[in-house]
Parts: sequence; structure tokens; C-alpha cells
Amino acid sequence: MKNQAGIWIDGTKARIITFYDGKETIREIVSDIENHRHHQRHEGDMENFRGSRHHDHEATFGHRKRHLEFQYLDKVIAEVKDANEIFIMGPSGMKKKLQARLEADKQLQAKLSGILATDHLTLNQCVEKVREFYNL
Repeated sequence: MKNQAGIWIDGTKARIITFYDGKETIREIVSDIENHRHHQRHEGDMENFRGSRHHDHEATFGHRKRHLEFQYLDKVIAEVKDANEIFIMGPSGMKKKLQARLEADKQLQAKLSGILATDHLTLNQCVEKVREFYNL
């Protein structure tokens, strides 16, 4: 039986549409990356944004952001790891980061069947793009 997955992803959320034995399933994963960015921006006083303390803050923020991105991408991958085929789409660089994470794993790399740059799509448009990709 075919298990096909389509992922629409950006920095705020991922929509995962799977078709397994003719049954459609939709799941959404919300990213914590944007919430972290807003929290960090308002933390501390203006002294934190001068000199070496600013550099330390930026380095720490960059490290935390990468960690949150990895967590987010790993949650998405966990949802599609059992699929036979994986299709990625989205408007941002996050789809490329997801592609790189998938390609780093030989088993998942073999399942990657396509990547497509899209604008922001409604849920119905996402489902339709996945149906079109897999000719369903």
C-alpha cells in the first residue's frame, strides 16, 4: 500500500498531508521559532545591545534559533518517516532546511520525491497541490 506525504512548510507552521490506502490525513505542527524571536527581542535593557554583550546575545540567539529549527524539523520528519514518498513545498528557506535534513538520512533521502517553491497557501490549496503531485 502506498503511503504518500506532502508537506507545506514555512518558519511558523508545517501542514502535513498524507494519503495512505486512499485515506487522507492532515496534521499541523506549529513552530516555536517566531515566538522565541519576539521573546528575545524584548528581553533585557538597552545596555545589552552595545559592545561585546550585544555580540554574545546575538550568538546565543543564533544558537537557540538553530536548536528550535532542528526541533521543529525533527517533529515534521517524525510525522512522515513512515511514508513511501515525501513531497515538500513552501515559500521560505525552511523547505530547503527540511530537504537538507531529509537528505542527511539515506533512508529518508530515497523517499524524497520532489520540492516545490510556492506562495502561502490555504489548507485546501495545500491538499490540492499534494493531490496534483501524486496524481490522486
